[in-house]
Amino acid sequence: MIKRINALLRNCLKKSIEEDGSLAPLVIGLFLIASLTSIALVDYSSVILKQRLLDQNNERALQRAAHEIDLGHYYTHGLDKFTVVGGESSSEFRVPIDCKKAYRTYWEELFNSITIKDFGTGLNNGETQSHFQDGWRIESFTCDGDSVYASISQHTPLPFQLPILRIYEATIHAKASAYSVTN
Repeated sequence: MIKRINALLRNCLKKSIEEDGSLAPLVIGLFLIASLTSIALVDYSSVILKQRLLDQNNERALQRAAHEIDLGHYYTHGLDKFTVVGGESSSEFRVPIDCKKAYRTYWEELFNSITIKDFGTGLNNGETQSHFQDGWRIESFTCDGDSVYASISQHTPLPFQLPILRIYEATIHAKASAYSVTN
């Protein structure tokens, strides 16, 4: 049994010494896999960071817009109790929002973050669409008197563009809403 194992080992060693070949295809293949993985990770990281920036800018602008008080409604009717879906009132008192001022404040906050390319058409039945430089776009802005909602998107170029796969940019979206309450 031991002689048989020794003979198999010698036979394997002879074959490995006699084999000719190159490691170049293996090395090139591993290099390509490592390069493509690095490119994908850098592109993914870039998109995630820009998504975070888009979310932060949208939320900051909405928070500022939600603090634009409709003074006429506030002094006439006071605070409104928020009504939940079942028709029951919650313990939150919402402050009425002046929608025109909220829209203007939202724009000003976004203007501090990005340069406006096209000012759009303004408020149109509570919703609007506008374009910004650097691929930013406000998909919608809605105000119902006690809360504001906005959706924004951005077309962002990737750091490593892949023309073979026709991947040049990514589109990211952010949605948020805000309201002002008092206790």
